[in-house]
Amino acid sequence: MRLFEKPMVASAPPASIGSVAVDDYTEGVNLYNDKQYEQAFQYLQRGAVHGDPRAQNNLGVMFEKGLGVEQDCEQAVEWYRRAAAQGHARAQFNLGLIFANGSSVKRDDRQAVEWFHKAAVQGHAKAQYQLGNMFVHGRGVAQDDTQAVDWYRKAAAQGNSRAQMNLGLMYSNGRGVVRDEIQAIGWFRKAAAQGNDAAISNLRIMQEKGLIK
Repeated sequence: MRLFEKPMVASAPPASIGSVAVDDYTEGVNLYNDKQYEQAFQYLQRGAVHGDPRAQNNLGVMFEKGLGVEQDCEQAVEWYRRAAAQGHARAQFNLGLIFANGSSVKRDDRQAVEWFHKAAVQGHAKAQYQLGNMFVHGRGVAQDDTQAVDWYRKAAAQGNSRAQMNLGLMYSNGRGVVRDEIQAIGWFRKAAAQGNDAAISNLRIMQEKGLIK
């Protein structure tokens, strides 16, 4: 578990959600960001019970991390599922991570791919990156470098530094694309500009080999 949690970012409410659930969600996010986790949990729980998928997803986060409530990964999965069933991309991504990592539930690569894909087609960059990884390693899906490149490219276009780094590797190694060191260098540079250590290291190696002038 991270010692410092990233702030929750309030997102726009679904059209079908009532004002009470919206208010509970907003107050819950504010309290969470103030590290008043027990109070935040109470507000988010109310919003979740009223059907707000944003509150359901955030409630899942709190159960998974044990913030403001005793850690309970089964409850986390349950609330992620409720939000994911409403098309909430972050919840779909969170489910994908849980099943891919297998740290709190039994690892299930097929379910991981299913949930990553649902989030990825909605434009969720981290899900697109993870889906690329699943195709590269043939986890839960037939190994397919071309598909991996496609998903890495989608995530990289949104500025995901890990996807940019991996896309550079695919070009450097000629996996799923025609080998192209210029493209590789370009993607490594984009990732390095965001502080990606692996990309910085790869650029240094390529420079030592004389591939970068």
